[in-house]
Amino acid sequence: MMIALLAIFPLSIFAQSAYQKKYFYMGVEGGLSVYHGDLSNYKVWWKNIKDFNTRHLAFDGKLTLGYQFGGVVGMNLKLGYVGLTGEKADVASYLADPRTKWITVGAPKDADYGEAGPEELGYNTYEFMKTHSLDASLNATFDLCNLIGGYKYDRVFHFVPHVGIGALMFTPQAVNGYNFDFEEGHPYKITADDGEGTEVIAADGEGMFGKPQVTLTLPVGAEMYFRLHRVVDLFVDYTYNFTFTDKIDRMTKGADEKFLYNDKWGTVNLGLRFKFVKRVADIERMAKEAGQITYTVTPDPLEEHDGKIECDVEVKVPAKYFEKEATMTFTPYVNYNGKQIELSPITFIGEKVKDIPGTQVSYKNGGTFTFHNTFDYDFSDDEGMKNSTINGTPMFADAVNEGHTAQGAEQVIYKGGIVRTTPYEYNLSACTPENGTISLSQQGEVAAGTTITVTATPVKDGSLESLYYTVNGNTTNITNNTFDMPNGNTVVCATFKLAPKPICTFHFKKNSAKLENTKANKEAAKVIADKLAEGANITFNLEGWASPEGEGDHNQELSENRAKAVEKAVKDQLKKAKLNADNFNINTNGNGADWSDNFLNAVQDSSIKDKDAIVNVVKGLSGKSVAQKEQEIRNMINIYPELEKEILPQLRRAEVFVK
Repeated sequence: MMIALLAIFPLSIFAQSAYQKKYFYMGVEGGLSVYHGDLSNYKVWWKNIKDFNTRHLAFDGKLTLGYQFGGVVGMNLKLGYVGLTGEKADVASYLADPRTKWITVGAPKDADYGEAGPEELGYNTYEFMKTHSLDASLNATFDLCNLIGGYKYDRVFHFVPHVGIGALMFTPQAVNGYNFDFEEGHPYKITADDGEGTEVIAADGEGMFGKPQVTLTLPVGAEMYFRLHRVVDLFVDYTYNFTFTDKIDRMTKGADEKFLYNDKWGTVNLGLRFKFVKRVADIERMAKEAGQITYTVTPDPLEEHDGKIECDVEVKVPAKYFEKEATMTFTPYVNYNGKQIELSPITFIGEKVKDIPGTQVSYKNGGTFTFHNTFDYDFSDDEGMKNSTINGTPMFADAVNEGHTAQGAEQVIYKGGIVRTTPYEYNLSACTPENGTISLSQQGEVAAGTTITVTATPVKDGSLESLYYTVNGNTTNITNNTFDMPNGNTVVCATFKLAPKPICTFHFKKNSAKLENTKANKEAAKVIADKLAEGANITFNLEGWASPEGEGDHNQELSENRAKAVEKAVKDQLKKAKLNADNFNINTNGNGADWSDNFLNAVQDSSIKDKDAIVNVVKGLSGKSVAQKEQEIRNMINIYPELEKEILPQLRRAEVFVK
């Protein structure tokens, strides 16, 4: 068996495979053996342990030489010593003696029992055996953890069943008697004490010991082992050994028995295994400390020229960082607006790595390395290019041990974006909208990315409803009256709506919500009466206003009260027309001070000499607080009393709108 195993082993156990999956190993183990034969007092092994003494348990020890063929299957040769011992009371079996073949268990026929008979001395009721044996076996092993969970280099726990074939060389030894002791020169001395003295019944192997014998064995079991170190495992092994003999304890079943039960034994061992594997690169440490590697991208910022971007990536690896058996791959990529452009991968290798292309890095000194890249600019996504970054994730591998890999954290090595330098010009124009006009800061051929300012002006009594541009069939709203010229011919458009006109207007005195019985107000009331005479289903919307020189909260309250005063006038007209006011919708709304174009239009239509100066001052109030604008109007009233006489009275009003 040993010759067969050695024949499949290389001559040198240090000629290892290139991978951690395949390796040689040596081991040593030792523990307890439990005998299961005719002279076994218990049928279950744990009772032997519970009733522990040297008549139930013995010791064994083995040396192991093995080879792992891969992640699952292995083979080993075990050689060692095993002690077997047992005892049993009330034995009803026979002693197999090579000289006499079959004799009844008991003292030799010529033994002098004295006055005591055999049964009284216990010769036929008690048996004891003990033997020292040599055990050898060739075993196949199966790693179930790697089989089920896949091979993992640094797995801590393994469960490995094994089965094999072996041989046991033993000397069958069995004795019986009332008591017995062991003396030097007399391994098994059987004595009987009849009360008057001790008589040696058998000693020095006389009649009780057989000749050395060899039997085949079938060891079956499993071990659990724990990875303590790259080259050291701690394991616990249980093996149950079947044999092809029933004579280990020199006791056999009689010829009248129908079944012949062979002797067996089990072992429970604790051991250490030493694996002859090559050194493993500590790539887990490298991955954890990947932040120590620094990256510098130049130029900063990156620039586009003729649709191309060129850059250099400088990588600085610190000293005493890069493992000699490790490799590192870093693939930088441009990350923009959810898209990626991969750059050339960077591969570093340790000093002991062979047959893998890459840039070698010294463990002792580290190093600084520069890599050049060129990639295309994405003209369809200028904004994404403008805000792009360069990212990458370092991947580490053990070049010596297959399957041993680790991944570092993703790193952002550049954040400066890309500056576009190549101008692309497209035609920019404005449509001709109804009820207003559009003017652009630039028109005709305009470079993409140019900021365009749009001025949308409605006609008098009109307002801007929407402002947008259209390019390549796609429409985009314009905010804050500016946009960046896109890639493509662009048309700017707007929609305007005309402001609804009131059917009549009621006017009020300064700081008053009382409806005066003036000619203008009487005419306004007549307009309402005429509208009611049409017999239509009418909704009245009443809008109150104040002139802007007053304080804001006061103006708001005043405008609301003016709208309510007109509401009363409308209801009076309904009453005169003998119509029920509950059948009409009358809505009132106070708008506060009138800062709309009504004020400017009234000034421009007036005969005030310095009206242009007033208009410029009012336009300059845009962006100031309400309080600042109110104060400025009061200041102008002091300078231009015409405002109080001609302009502001027009703004102290309530307008009637109907549907």
